[in-house]
Amino acid sequence: MPSPSVVEQRSVLITDLVDSTRLLAELGDARAHELQLQHDRRARDLLAEHHGQEIDKSDGFLLLFARAADAVLFALHYHRLLREFSAECGVQWRARVGIHQGELFLHPNEQADIARGAKPLEVDGMAKPVAARLMSLAQGGQTLLSRRAFDAARRAGTDLSELSPAWVAHGCYRLKGMDEPIEVFEVGVPGQAPLNRPPDSDKAVREVSDEEALLLGWRPGPGLPVPERPQWRLVKKLGSGGFGEVWLIEHGQSRDRRVLKFCHDAEHLRSLKREVTVFRLIKEAIGDRRDIAQIFDWQLNQSPFYLEIEYVEGGDLLSYAEAAGGLQAIPLQRRIELVAQVADALGAAHSVGVLHKDIKPANVLIRGGETPQAVLTDFGIGLITDRGQLLARGITMAGFTEALHASPTAGTQLYMAPELLEGKAASMQADLYALGVMLYELAAGQFKALAPGWQRDIQDELLAADIASLVDGDPMRRPTSAARVAHDLRALPERHRRLAAKRQAESEAKANRVALIKAQRRKRWALGLSGSLILVLALVGYAAKQAMDARREAEARRDQAEQLISFMLNDLRGKLSKLGRLDVLDGVGDAAKNYFATVDASSLTPNELLSRVKALYQLGEVMAQQGRYPQAAEAMAESLKLANQLHALDPREPSYAFEKAQAEFWSGYVAWQRGDVAEATPFFQAYERTAQRMLDAGLGSRDTWTREQGYAWSNLGSLYEQLGDLDAASDYYTRYLHLLEQRQDSSPAHLRMLANANNKLGYLAEKSGQYQRAAQLYAAEFAIAQGLSESESDNALNQQRFAKAAGFHCRGLWFSGQPVEAIDACRVSHSISRGLALNDPQNLPKWNDYVTACKRLVSLLAEQQETQRGAAVLQQCSEELDAANIEPASERVGLQLPLESTAQILFPEQANPRLHALLREQTIDDKHAPARLLAQTLWELTLGDQASAQGNSAAAERHWRDALRVIDGQHGLDFSLLRARLWNRLGQRKQATALLSSLLSAGVSERILPREVGLPPLL
Repeated sequence: MPSPSVVEQRSVLITDLVDSTRLLAELGDARAHELQLQHDRRARDLLAEHHGQEIDKSDGFLLLFARAADAVLFALHYHRLLREFSAECGVQWRARVGIHQGELFLHPNEQADIARGAKPLEVDGMAKPVAARLMSLAQGGQTLLSRRAFDAARRAGTDLSELSPAWVAHGCYRLKGMDEPIEVFEVGVPGQAPLNRPPDSDKAVREVSDEEALLLGWRPGPGLPVPERPQWRLVKKLGSGGFGEVWLIEHGQSRDRRVLKFCHDAEHLRSLKREVTVFRLIKEAIGDRRDIAQIFDWQLNQSPFYLEIEYVEGGDLLSYAEAAGGLQAIPLQRRIELVAQVADALGAAHSVGVLHKDIKPANVLIRGGETPQAVLTDFGIGLITDRGQLLARGITMAGFTEALHASPTAGTQLYMAPELLEGKAASMQADLYALGVMLYELAAGQFKALAPGWQRDIQDELLAADIASLVDGDPMRRPTSAARVAHDLRALPERHRRLAAKRQAESEAKANRVALIKAQRRKRWALGLSGSLILVLALVGYAAKQAMDARREAEARRDQAEQLISFMLNDLRGKLSKLGRLDVLDGVGDAAKNYFATVDASSLTPNELLSRVKALYQLGEVMAQQGRYPQAAEAMAESLKLANQLHALDPREPSYAFEKAQAEFWSGYVAWQRGDVAEATPFFQAYERTAQRMLDAGLGSRDTWTREQGYAWSNLGSLYEQLGDLDAASDYYTRYLHLLEQRQDSSPAHLRMLANANNKLGYLAEKSGQYQRAAQLYAAEFAIAQGLSESESDNALNQQRFAKAAGFHCRGLWFSGQPVEAIDACRVSHSISRGLALNDPQNLPKWNDYVTACKRLVSLLAEQQETQRGAAVLQQCSEELDAANIEPASERVGLQLPLESTAQILFPEQANPRLHALLREQTIDDKHAPARLLAQTLWELTLGDQASAQGNSAAAERHWRDALRVIDGQHGLDFSLLRARLWNRLGQRKQATALLSSLLSAGVSERILPREVGLPPLL
């Protein structure tokens, strides 16, 4: 068997001896051959020292390295080796070197082939020709690198510090044979390497504007002196971005540390100038402040352009929290004080007409010590609202030519006020909105988006009210000043004392009235029952502690209590759940817990213990439905403990085993509802084992235990699917499906379970790339659902299931290359789901089904070149969705995203503004994350296509790579097809072809695969 190919990230280095024909002429064949052998031996010895791998050898070497730093070290030492070798033999030897880091396909050859002369390892991939083009561009003694290799080598620059190499940017070159220009960089030892931009030739043309040329040349590297300031040396890179790079520098004698913020981009040079202007205004107006980062110096008239900024050892707020073990490891009072300090700094800036416009944790530094101090930094996109402040102090408007009319959407979207997203002007209230988002994050103990329901994360009601006022959608309702925010945050303890005193007074004055209002709100029958139960439980709790002479009365009351608990947690709960009034049971649940605590379980008979087990897991189920998961988990744990004790009394008693199984199921259910899939799984595994033991022993009703085993398999399939173990999930789903198929049951309930099992296994097969298997399972589901729909045509739930099944059957037909049949099935799904949604306009699941069916139908019509018909269907659905006015907003956005994404696919030549607006919504929650990822990818793909059409290849590549990053790690056919398109646009045609070939092998019809210009034939 041939060895499999592997794909790895490697650094490729290619060398070439300059003027090799001249050497032959000067030395003669024999002498040249002798020296060439010596050269090769020394080069290979050097290669071994630097952990490289030789792939090929001609006039030069093709070498691989695991790290870019090792490749650079080899190159620098190789040039030195050639200089020494030249001195020894009296003839000049020079080489040119190209280095690129990227993805390579590595194909090991068989030993038999190697023995016949094959190379041990074949290498393929775009990284190799890129390195070759860089090498051919280089001059003698020069080492050229791509951006990726250049940055990676500098990150490991400590390995290179003893050589003190210079790092130089030469700009973009369009190289022959390459679709897009690439950025070219150089590394070399000053005085030995050229360190000059390579000249243009018929194979390479430099594409650099005059403005860009000003920003090229020297680049920072570890251990290098700062230009014109030799006493300061670069220590390490702290960060980078579109603006350039941020480096830590240190004074050679005083060991003082500062930060240099380098700018490598013309647009961001204006940002540096703005930052200096803002800082000068603040300093001259209100003096130095410990809560605003100091700017000590700047160089803005020649390259390298930089700001010299105060170094704050604690790093930014994100790093500070990480070092502390997470935000929650920092006391809440300290977190709130840090926000108050940011508010102080922001208030000072606002007082002189400065807006920050980018308040976020990354722009808050933390000065260490016993009392940490927040330091606000990076006013690079700030705005000065009052020119008079500058004129009065004689400060020029450097960097503000465009800033006075700058885009309001500059900044970080997560912290951006809604009015900015609507295109309105920035204001102090917009800064306060960002401060509110940050306050929420620190109060909640997590850096995460402010989403609907955020109040559940904040236990302190006054703090929640402060956050709510800061993030109010209406800027006029937000606080009027940052100083007021700081004051209120620091006054929280006193505000709590005042609130408690006020409530105590109100409670004493209005106790009777409150009781009356509560009574009126309750259903009389529910109030009477719950009140009776609480009274009985209280009496039992008291009676259980009495002397032996009261035992008979206590037992009678206990029987009464047990019966009431069973009724309340079972029969009454079902009625209240339908009314949406589970809150009536709040007091009952707590009273029941207190009652159980007073009656020792060891004193119960087995039957009483059986009732207790059941009551506890029913109590836990009620609490879980109320969202009280910690209390529910406690009840479930106690139920399971007692169930195990009961089962141990008689392992062969079916009723004991059944309640044990129910306790295991509900314990897993609560953990699952809480979002802890890993914790839930062992409970369901135990549930399955209990059912299997009873079946193996032949105890109890075989139908009962078979049904319980099926439930266990179905739930374990879902759990393992969530955990990402698709093989285990498939195994459990398959067992469940076979179990249902073996039962001779034609009841509607059984047929619905059978259809659902086919759907689950089909969807899993689709996720796993088994498209033909998915199509078969979807067809089986469709046949069952169609039969149910025809037999119970007046059952709306059956119609909804049939519409869904038709939609999945449509996908299966599409996979199989039957577009006409797929469209017919999709029309059925679309027609039924549309009618159901319009008849029940506030029913979110029905709208979701309608939107999904619409998207499928439109996509298929587009595949058949019926774009206009698809557009009409899309417009109809979008208008009907808008008219329904779905609430909450997160659900509305979640429904609109797939529609607008489909519109973007239909008309890829134009960016869809509504899609862009939806992507900037702050109401998208985790539930709709896949739709957002797909939409974001389509948006970046379109922007890249537009940039490419305009001739801006660098921007196009950036957008396409951003799109790839968005879907990194995502699975499924939609994401796979997008990934193939993006690879094709980026010139990675071999990868695109391999991916599409794998989809063909998995059963996807070639009709649905992209056939874009330049994509090689697949068959």
